[in-house]
Amino acid sequence: MQRWESNGGSWDDRDERHLRGRRSRREDSTLDSEDESSPVTVQSFSDFSESARSLGLVDSDGSLPDSIQLQKPWLYKRHLTNGNPSPSQARHNQFHQWRLQDKLKTGNGAIVVCLNLDIDPPDVVKTQPCAVLEGWIDPRKLGSAKALEAIGKNLCQQFQSLNARIRYKPFLDPSIDETRRFCINLRKSAKEERLCFYYNGHGVPKPTSSGELWVFNKTYSQYIPVSLYDLQSWLGSPVVYVWDCSAAGNLVQNFIKYAKKRDEEAIARHGGYPDGAPPHSSAIQLAACLASETLPMAPDMPADMFTSCLTSPIEMALRFHYLHQNPPPGVTMDMLHEVPGDLKDRRTPLGELNWIFTAVTDTIAWTSFSRPIFKRLFRQDLLVAALFRNFLLAERVMRNYHCTPHTIPGLPSTATHPLWAAWDRSLEDIIKQLPDLIKSANPPKQQTLEIMEGKPFIPTPFKYEYKSSSFFTDHLTAFEHWMSQGGGALIKVGSWSMPPLEKLDEEGSSPGGDIPRPELVPRKPPAQLPILLQVLLSQAHRMRALTLLCQFVDLGPWAVHLVLEIGIYPYVQKLLVSPQSDLKPLLIFIWSRLIAFDKSCQVDLLRESQFTYFATILDYSSPIGLVNTFEHRAMCAFILASLCRDHLQGQAACLNWNKGTLIDFYHYHLTNSSDFLLKQWCCLAIAQMWDGNNDAKEQATLQSIPARLLGLLQDDVSCEVRAAALYAIAIYCGASGSANPEVNGEGGTGRMSHLTEEEHLELEFGSAVEAIRIIKTDASPIVRKEAVVLISALVNDWRGYFIVAAWVQWEEDKAAKSSDTGNSSIADLALDDWIKGLKSKSTDMKKRHRKFLNYTFFLLTQLYDLAADPHVEVATLASTVVDFITAMLLESPFARIRGTTVRSSTSSTLNSRNRKASASVTASASVSRQGSTTNIAPSTPPSLQRADSAPQAPNRSFPGLMRTSSIASALGSLANLAMGTQSAANTAPPSPSHSYQSDVDLPPGPAINLARYLSPYPRLSSPEPYITTSSSLSSYSAGSPSPLANGQVAAQYESHNLTDEYTPSDIVTALISRDLIRFTSRRRSPETGLSGPGQHLWHEYNVDKTRFSDLEDMGLDAGASLVQTLPLKSRLYDWCLEYYKEPQMRHLDEDEPGSLPYTRQMWRRARDEEILRKTIVSGQQAPSRSWTHTISTWKLPFTPKSMTFHHFDSHVAVANEAAHVSVYDWRSTNRVTSFNNGNPRGTGVTSLHFVNEAFGGALVVGSSDGVVRIYNNYDPAYGDGQPVQLVSGFRALSTMTQATRSVGLVSEWNQPLTRLLCGGDSERIYDWDAMSERCITVLQTEENFPVTSIASNPYSRRTFIAGFGSGAIKVFDTRAGSLQTACAQNRREHRAYITNVRYQPGADRQILSASVDGLVHLLDLRYTAGAVQTWEVYPQGLGAFDVHPNSNVFLASSSLGRSWRNQAVSLYTFTPAQQQPRPGQGDGSYLQPPIPILSTNFPSGITAPSRTSSSLPPNVSLGQSVATFHPAEMFYALGTPDGTMRLQGCQFTKSKISAVHSDSISSTTLSNGHSSGTAYFERGNSQIDFPTIR
Repeated sequence: MQRWESNGGSWDDRDERHLRGRRSRREDSTLDSEDESSPVTVQSFSDFSESARSLGLVDSDGSLPDSIQLQKPWLYKRHLTNGNPSPSQARHNQFHQWRLQDKLKTGNGAIVVCLNLDIDPPDVVKTQPCAVLEGWIDPRKLGSAKALEAIGKNLCQQFQSLNARIRYKPFLDPSIDETRRFCINLRKSAKEERLCFYYNGHGVPKPTSSGELWVFNKTYSQYIPVSLYDLQSWLGSPVVYVWDCSAAGNLVQNFIKYAKKRDEEAIARHGGYPDGAPPHSSAIQLAACLASETLPMAPDMPADMFTSCLTSPIEMALRFHYLHQNPPPGVTMDMLHEVPGDLKDRRTPLGELNWIFTAVTDTIAWTSFSRPIFKRLFRQDLLVAALFRNFLLAERVMRNYHCTPHTIPGLPSTATHPLWAAWDRSLEDIIKQLPDLIKSANPPKQQTLEIMEGKPFIPTPFKYEYKSSSFFTDHLTAFEHWMSQGGGALIKVGSWSMPPLEKLDEEGSSPGGDIPRPELVPRKPPAQLPILLQVLLSQAHRMRALTLLCQFVDLGPWAVHLVLEIGIYPYVQKLLVSPQSDLKPLLIFIWSRLIAFDKSCQVDLLRESQFTYFATILDYSSPIGLVNTFEHRAMCAFILASLCRDHLQGQAACLNWNKGTLIDFYHYHLTNSSDFLLKQWCCLAIAQMWDGNNDAKEQATLQSIPARLLGLLQDDVSCEVRAAALYAIAIYCGASGSANPEVNGEGGTGRMSHLTEEEHLELEFGSAVEAIRIIKTDASPIVRKEAVVLISALVNDWRGYFIVAAWVQWEEDKAAKSSDTGNSSIADLALDDWIKGLKSKSTDMKKRHRKFLNYTFFLLTQLYDLAADPHVEVATLASTVVDFITAMLLESPFARIRGTTVRSSTSSTLNSRNRKASASVTASASVSRQGSTTNIAPSTPPSLQRADSAPQAPNRSFPGLMRTSSIASALGSLANLAMGTQSAANTAPPSPSHSYQSDVDLPPGPAINLARYLSPYPRLSSPEPYITTSSSLSSYSAGSPSPLANGQVAAQYESHNLTDEYTPSDIVTALISRDLIRFTSRRRSPETGLSGPGQHLWHEYNVDKTRFSDLEDMGLDAGASLVQTLPLKSRLYDWCLEYYKEPQMRHLDEDEPGSLPYTRQMWRRARDEEILRKTIVSGQQAPSRSWTHTISTWKLPFTPKSMTFHHFDSHVAVANEAAHVSVYDWRSTNRVTSFNNGNPRGTGVTSLHFVNEAFGGALVVGSSDGVVRIYNNYDPAYGDGQPVQLVSGFRALSTMTQATRSVGLVSEWNQPLTRLLCGGDSERIYDWDAMSERCITVLQTEENFPVTSIASNPYSRRTFIAGFGSGAIKVFDTRAGSLQTACAQNRREHRAYITNVRYQPGADRQILSASVDGLVHLLDLRYTAGAVQTWEVYPQGLGAFDVHPNSNVFLASSSLGRSWRNQAVSLYTFTPAQQQPRPGQGDGSYLQPPIPILSTNFPSGITAPSRTSSSLPPNVSLGQSVATFHPAEMFYALGTPDGTMRLQGCQFTKSKISAVHSDSISSTTLSNGHSSGTAYFERGNSQIDFPTIR
């Protein structure tokens, strides 16, 4: 249970281990440092180390890491699952119930003995000698009467040893009347309990073939038959029957026949038994032999051998072993009955033997019988369990005497089970010690002897110490070997595996398609699992057993289910009262897995307040003495959260425990803990505690919990913690955290009886607004999803406020677009009148009411932004809320008052739809194969402007009001949806601001998408949520339109116009007053009827209820007739819960040496190291070599606009001017994959990056709308055949400005620091941390031109450079305390648009920059007087510029101006950084002639010249080509406008590179001895061949 830990905290989730655990790297000197860079020499390994460090392959000291533990941003579990519970985890719901639902107990028993000792039965011929013992009594030594009585008494005692609580009554040689009478009385006394009916028929004839057993008449002169049919009537049901007589099989067979007949009659007459008794066919029977067999008569064994095995198994086992094995010398048959000890004392020999026998028989049954049979026979009733455990011995013993015991229900034979050998060994050990044990227990009396001087000599008594059996320690060792040798690993279905789970039931199935049955399933569980249960009873072995139990339950839900079925649950529950501190970590771990598997365990934790065992662990005031304190406290917080979920008693217990100190514990850990898992579960535990609990919300508010949660949103670097904090705030504001889908949240923040209404309203709105304000720019989709849920809770509780806000935004949007801008809109006038109509004349009171409405405006504006979110799941959820608000607006009185534009827009949209109904089929939406949805674009594109850059309408009443243009699209879409038009009905979802698709193919969606669009109108919601896996295909076609369709809705609207007596301000007042009246009712205490201190806010309004009676009928309660889709429910808790269902102790496959993922990754690592070594050598030779070698050429189906290479794999990603992205293998020129990025029409892909290249890689795509999307599985070779998946997406540029020449989004990726620098058409540069998914720094550019290029310093995390459209080049320092000091240098050598800027290879103070006027400068940041070196390459226009990151070569291509038919390309070399003069020594002139090492032309393939930008210098035009270097190979790629891709570079002689490589870097030879060539690993004497991975 050890976890990886860092100075910043410990991390359990292996997907999150490296969130803070950054490896230390060399800190570079500051810009004003004077020391030189170390020279680049072939003999040095430093070059390779620096290159490897830039890719995260080596540590700061240049050494390679021992294990593969690199950071993998955007490839952790939260990205691959989207924060949704995995469908594979839902399969554990399929496990059948482990609890005993119909647990029965046996209350009474009848011992029926028919011996007739003086007379043998007529049909039995006894052997001589013959078995005579009955009940371990020899009747020959007593008289007949005394012997019979003693036998009956002994039999009762033997049966009572199985369960002392059962009352047995002997019936000795009964008559027929006595039999009838005591059977009837027995059922009356037992009532509904089970009876035990034992029949010994050794003194009567065999049962007849018709099913009759024999008793006597009163005078014992005749045998009287008793029909089993009558016996069933007398005894009723349920009963367990034990038949110890010859031909007992006749009774079993006929009993079944009669029972079925009786059951069928009862069903035919009454539909079952009237008293609810179980059917007779469910009776349990144990029979001594088959119908054709006679009981054995071996003289050394008892005559009632079957009964003795069932009631005295230890004695029978010893006797059987003694007779069939060679007994040790000195042991006699009589000694077998003198084993010292007590059966109930496991420390004694007899008790330990009984303990071993229980473990052996339980294990045999567990491994031989089906689970339902095992639970019914071995766990339901103590007596039945004891009988069947002993029956296994009876079968083994009696089969040696040609007798076949059998039972109903039937069981397979276990007589030859291999575990009997372990039992025989235990018997052998005890028999060997038996003489000494008996002698020590009963020492012989010795006479005292007198010796010299009359002193008595007393002999020392004999003492012998019993040597305990090694049975349990041996089997615990076997269990450990099973665990350590891969027993918990998944394997293919076969004889050594557990059977695969059956097809998912309807409840657990995936609506997105059938989940394929997994190829790998768990192994068969270890046979020692029942033995582990028995070991828990021993103090000596308990720690070891609990440790093994922890390891086993950690394997997954299937292991937990087996543990519960075996019956361990009651024992671990009893251990919670143990004072042993060393048991705490083990019990905490086990209980976390138990309650994660089945939350019904919460009920058991409340008994005797056992939950306090975990609550005390959270106490920060006293040390708990645990090694991994954070880990175990997180488990305790999870257990307490599960205790409260959907459990009012659990909430009350946690809230009231120790006077509410549990909330204080949570607050302390949220404030002071550095562990993300502990903080995450403290947030979730708080959320479950106050879910629907007003008292908990009020108590937590008094202890400042909401403020602490807001602090986590602001400060915490963990996405999971921020999401959990927002989840808790959402439930605090009225959402639901229940696992029951039928339970919806309501009630907002509760009563808050200690606050006035104004304070309460400020708390409720203020908390939500502050939370949304903090996370509105969060890059994590799981956080933004929780933001949608939070807003939906506010919308549900404050519908009137949001209707008013939506109407105001609609009207002001229309007014802003109209030509008449001088007059105020109807909304402005309505708000003015609303404020003036308040009773209070206080300016402060009016400001407060205005502030509450401003809060609503802010939340609505952010909701519109979320509806246009780049992540499909966030957008789908937000669309549900937006459409509900818009539907309420359409049904509100605002749509039916004079002067509004809502009604006219709705009617015009309706009429247009009716005219074009025939053409609406083409507008039906589709669902991608991964759950992403899209709409066909409407006739008018939605505005691409963001909320904070949209045109501002005049706003006299609310100066702080934010406006957005998305309300127009929202209302138009919902109007269509409300009218029931075909296109609206076929839209899933009808997102009000959904992006256009520039291609017919749909963009990739997330691997798991549970977002379900819920329409506010009936029969329009998607029938099932989009639960899809990446391998499944799904499609959706919406159902029929709403019953209120087409002209019916229009006629309804037209017939309900309001009169002029109702002004818009009246409706505003009525809607807000209605919300406030509900708010007052919510605050009212159910006990006192009081609603807290202070006056009611709705009293501030002149509310005339009679005047608004018409409004009540016309839609004042807007939304009541809609489908109640709000508030939304989050799945975050279920996703976080999966952590405790997944193995945490076992290594991941990629970290397990010998596994295929590990071996593949090690091969990749060796290959990558070799590539880096070769890059250093070839990079030094490349400037002096020819670059005319053509590597490959192929044609693209589009014009390339962006391009990037994978550092190691032969992949190149290319994007066109719109949204199409393709990945090609540049060696084979085959297309690897192609997909649509999904950015809106009119925007294009402007940035491409491969990330996580050491693991195969993901693709980061930036588009000109300021959005970044990250895709996984772009390569089928690494995606296991899965399609491309969207793993994350966020808006990297929250503000964008209009530019003459738009560059869109410009980004720079830094893999070692996992930082993404983003700029472009924005006045700011954003520094995004990919691990925490937050914007770390926002830097003002202080330029009126866009950022055209960004380059991060490869040797320092502090600085980066940016080029601008004005020609400026700025050096930024992220350590700056203010925005004014962030710009460390401002270089103005260029006078034109910067094409690209790059650091010089091997240097951190020299940069190369190029502008479109053809000037290329080599700048030294320490020398500000001018450029160190300058080239003028293409004065007519430079199209592209790039610097090779590992060679002193730069590339320039011409723009397509006058020579538009040809594309010119030139390559130049420059002086290495180590050979350049020190700053101040050069004069800034040309230090070498600008002679290119390559100058060539390629046909452009275009038929017309490109247009010239008016902002550029004369004779300068911008080209359409794209050119870039490969980061490791010595070649460049050129993409021309006709779609031709050309790769051209150096051609090296392999032998020369190998010779230089072996001579210069001999110290870096790979451990496997292969520096290049075939991709394989050596392991021992064998080779593992791998196909070359692209």
